[in-house]
Amino acid sequence: MSGMATTVRRTPDVAHRLRTVLTVTTLLFIRTCSSLDMVLYNDIRHADEHLHYALNLSSVMSLKSSISTSRIVIHPHKPLHVSSRWTALVSLLMAGDIELNPGPKPSKYPCGICSKAVKQNDQAIRCDNCDEWVHNRCSGVSANMYETLKNSSCSWICPKCGLPSFSSSLFSSNGNISTSNSFSVLSDTSHPPVPCGRPVHCSTPCKVKPSSKLNRMIKIISVNVNSLRGKSLQMSELLFNESPDIVLCQETKIDSYISSSELFPSDFVTFRKDRNSSGGGVCITVSNMLQATHCSDLDVQDLEAVWIQVHTPSRHNPVYICSIYRPPNKGSDYIELLRQPLEILARRHPHKPPFIIIGGDLNYPLVDWTSLSSHDKSADSFLDIINDFHLQQLVNAPTRHGQSTSSILDLVLSTYPTSIADISVDREFSDHCPISFTVLTAPIINDIPARELFLYNKGDYNQLRIDLGHFQQTFLNSVPDTNSVDVNWQTLKQAISSAVKKNIPSRCVYNRRRRPPWLNASVHKLIRRRDRLAKKAKRSGSSIDRDRYRKARNTATRAMETQYTNHLNNIIGNIESDPRGFYRFIKSRRTDAVGITSLKSNNTILHTDVDKAQCLNDYFGSVFTVENQTPVSLGESLHPDMPDILVTNSGVVKLLCLLDTRKSVGPDNISPHVLKEASHEIAPVLTFIFNQSLSSGIVPEDWRTANILHSIKKDLRIWQKTTVPYL
Repeated sequence: MSGMATTVRRTPDVAHRLRTVLTVTTLLFIRTCSSLDMVLYNDIRHADEHLHYALNLSSVMSLKSSISTSRIVIHPHKPLHVSSRWTALVSLLMAGDIELNPGPKPSKYPCGICSKAVKQNDQAIRCDNCDEWVHNRCSGVSANMYETLKNSSCSWICPKCGLPSFSSSLFSSNGNISTSNSFSVLSDTSHPPVPCGRPVHCSTPCKVKPSSKLNRMIKIISVNVNSLRGKSLQMSELLFNESPDIVLCQETKIDSYISSSELFPSDFVTFRKDRNSSGGGVCITVSNMLQATHCSDLDVQDLEAVWIQVHTPSRHNPVYICSIYRPPNKGSDYIELLRQPLEILARRHPHKPPFIIIGGDLNYPLVDWTSLSSHDKSADSFLDIINDFHLQQLVNAPTRHGQSTSSILDLVLSTYPTSIADISVDREFSDHCPISFTVLTAPIINDIPARELFLYNKGDYNQLRIDLGHFQQTFLNSVPDTNSVDVNWQTLKQAISSAVKKNIPSRCVYNRRRRPPWLNASVHKLIRRRDRLAKKAKRSGSSIDRDRYRKARNTATRAMETQYTNHLNNIIGNIESDPRGFYRFIKSRRTDAVGITSLKSNNTILHTDVDKAQCLNDYFGSVFTVENQTPVSLGESLHPDMPDILVTNSGVVKLLCLLDTRKSVGPDNISPHVLKEASHEIAPVLTFIFNQSLSSGIVPEDWRTANILHSIKKDLRIWQKTTVPYL
């Protein structure tokens, strides 16, 4: 051991043995500590710690060691005080069978898909071919199918190996084929444990790269809101805390006079089918990160249902989502109308069943969803529709709780139940419980880039004027007459942009869902208490716990309404000092940020703004009349010619100083704040460009572009209904 000295005051043979043991032990200790990243500096350097080694001598030698990084000294005549931590570590090292980095303990029964442990109380199935356990939530096996597998003999496909597992009851008893039941409970100990080998993850795993946006799944919530207008604050809180991508709402009880911007945040697009403010109505609100299209051809006039199509990377396999509501007093004729859109989708996808998800309040409390039987004859038609179109009902917990009974009224049906995961019934939102689930299909994510926002109130305008003054002298001394108008304008534009980036700070603004300003700490405290009581009531099922939860829910709702009222009072009270904040709030409540819906041209769905603008431009240009361009002789003018227009430097400075700095930037991305602050430095260059443009009759390309927004003369939803989206 280099750099270390050892002093032993004993006979040479004893000293040699002590030196050898101490050196080997210290090397093993240092090597192990460096491997485990847990160097025990306190145990190494403490002067009162000792190393005990039992030699094959007639008596036990008492040693005391003072260990440092440069010298080890052994004092044999002092009493021994051995550290239990040091002794245990040395004993483990001397055993010789200690793994340097053992990692986490491997599970006895790992899941074949997620690799997590399959515990005793988990619902799981085991394949006879690959001998792997798989969670129900990973394989997509619903609770009804799980009970069917457990109580009957049938075949199923293993999601791990893809091979079928056959039950022995499918073969004759006289045959010589020996098989076993494909399903066995987890407590069965007849099967040997599955060898796991070395675990994939260790105690110091590598950093996992964030998943791609194509791997993102769709989170959906279906809820009977029972009047959406009175629960807009609760809906905002639900969207912020749960972060769903799609929300299916039933019994919205709104009409066309209420805009969607009054009910949902601006980063959601809403598709509605209203009845009136007294009852009924459904809607689907979708995050603007997804590409969704309203399927107007699937809407049935007398059926309260709205359909959308969520686009996936595979254009031929979209996800069709429906929000439906059936009033309790409607019979079988009403639900038979659901066949029409399902038949249209079946004809549209003849080779493969379409991916359909139907969520809503169907009001069938007497249906036994395990056996798909009912004592209510009005439900027979609905069960026939489920069987005819290969739908499967996935909700197995009550969604509405009464004083004495609980019923499953809100349903989720899908043609691909294995693609639905993590389905759960949450706390009561109104008189119904929301249903949340995840669709194991990656949608197309809209790429919304971050915006660079300049902080003009924190800029260094003195240095900005100096930089633009230097540019002015350089520009005027470079004989700009030899350049075209467009080149001179681009030179000025680049100089202003460089000066702004150099002297004005900026920050990036991302498209993130922001916390509502009225959800402060006091409201969050009440929300956490409400959620705790909701979980307790769900576990116990007691009506007393449910009443406590409802009281806590009402208290949290009143607190949210109070904070929201205070937020409005602050906005209205600051109208003189901050009028922009007041009008920004009013504007957000008056308009719906829906824009132009997706268009279809040449059997192609157009989603981006550029494609929509090009499609509309081509269509409008095709119906325009081609005018006769033959010049017409006007004869001699009776009025004198107008003299040449001369733009002066003082006039340009005057106009620049009159600019409103609160206005937004144009297509050239030059802020009026910069033009006003540096008006004297920019005016000579602008004066030259204006006069050059007037004398040559050429206008720069940037001056011919403008930001144009569509203006709807009537209600936006009526405009969408009366305009045919197929060009």
